[in-house]
Amino acid sequence: MQRKLWFVFGVICILFVVLIGRIMYIQYTSGDRYEKIVLGQQKYDSTIIPFQRGNIVDARGTVLATSVDVYNVILDCKVLNENESNAKKQEKDSVITPTVNLVAECFPEIDKEKIRTQLEEHPKSQYFILAKKVPYEEMAAFQEKRNLMNTKIRYMAFGSRKNTFVSIHTEALLLPLLAMPAAVM
Repeated sequence: MQRKLWFVFGVICILFVVLIGRIMYIQYTSGDRYEKIVLGQQKYDSTIIPFQRGNIVDARGTVLATSVDVYNVILDCKVLNENESNAKKQEKDSVITPTVNLVAECFPEIDKEKIRTQLEEHPKSQYFILAKKVPYEEMAAFQEKRNLMNTKIRYMAFGSRKNTFVSIHTEALLLPLLAMPAAVM
């Protein structure tokens, strides 16, 4: 009985060795041809699927929790200080003063001195949180004032999250912000 078992085990091992050898032979001789066939069948199409988080309701349909867009306002001191030095080299107006005034005007919870202190104490910092969970209404007012100033804006996605890097450009103004939509319950 044990002899038959060893014989079957040996036959299976030989078959696996032959199978692996055949696969290696096909890969070596025809690998490029099969690779072109496979790559020709692939689609390189991407679509954005919009999503809406749902409400949490009880058995009677009363809303217990809902999703609300809020934003974190992040200051990039390094970029702002670099733009300030570039403005001085080009003999233009200060970049920091209009930036601080615009942020303090649009976001009442952010103090002008807090921004100036951060710019002076941590000039190389690229991520300083000025405000958390800013409501959409305040961010919309900020964007409206930005549009009134005839500014340009660019958005860059970071990673898989829907974080948005917002830079406000005018001739003498650059305010890097990171607006991070989040759900609040």
